[in-house]
Amino acid sequence: MAKYFDSAIGDRDSAGAASSFPNHKFNANTTAASGGNIQLVGADLIGGLVVTYLSMQAIIGAATNIVLPSVSDTVAALRAAGITPEIGMTWECSFYNSQSGAYVMTIVGDAGSTWTMQSPPASSPNTGFTLAKGSTKRCMCQLTSLTTGIFQGVG
Repeated sequence: MAKYFDSAIGDRDSAGAASSFPNHKFNANTTAASGGNIQLVGADLIGGLVVTYLSMQAIIGAATNIVLPSVSDTVAALRAAGITPEIGMTWECSFYNSQSGAYVMTIVGDAGSTWTMQSPPASSPNTGFTLAKGSTKRCMCQLTSLTTGIFQGVG
């Protein structure tokens, strides 16, 4: 069944029944930077079937990288949340830099390079996306397998 959101009554499936998994979810990350990096976990990227909003609230003293979890960690988090991951599955993850300093954060791929970072157009590989203080970066996450995916900046 398709899912949709009705602001008056909340998340619903196409038959109008209440859905147990939200279309939209807000996550806040307060992980402290270590060695100039903030390591995300799979649960940071999921939560909403359509959009997951992630507010980066760490207190940092310099420019910092936001390191994506591996695709395998993200798939494990999907399963733990009761979602069956499928090849081709796509959702939006919107990052907001709300940390207290005036520092830039850069969203970068995981150490194992399981996410292919892309900027529009899709043929433009990228090593990271800049996220200035007070700004938002919208990205599309797509599973190309259960161990690899595309992380594409869209705005």
